[in-house]
Amino acid sequence: MAEKKIHVPVLLADGQTIEGVFTLEYSDPWDEHAPVTLKLKLPRKKLETKRKTFFEAMQAIRLQLEPEGIALLCNGACENVDFIEILTADDGRYAHVLKLGEQPKKKNSVDIFAFDPTLSFATVQEQETFYQAWLESL
Repeated sequence: MAEKKIHVPVLLADGQTIEGVFTLEYSDPWDEHAPVTLKLKLPRKKLETKRKTFFEAMQAIRLQLEPEGIALLCNGACENVDFIEILTADDGRYAHVLKLGEQPKKKNSVDIFAFDPTLSFATVQEQETFYQAWLESL
């Protein structure tokens, strides 16, 4: 099983920013339909989930963190970033920055674990609401 570690900033409920470490595991890197495992290690918390893509796995982890007021500060947690499977034949490591009224462009593809301070961070629900608004704007 191949794995990779990625460090990301994490915003705590008290406003403090700490470092979290994601571990990305590929159960079968040659099988695009094999599930992926995503683990997040924080100083006092460990989370793990297995999903079809890393984007879906990140959303599942975010849903566990949000009730505690904890937010990931990475592209995958931005309001207008979403994984569009039909456009991206990969494991969900990259997603599109969406703009209302515009089709997604390959040049607007971002690594969901990277940090772009120009993007707006949001909850999973806010992200899903933007995605629906984007669909309706096309």
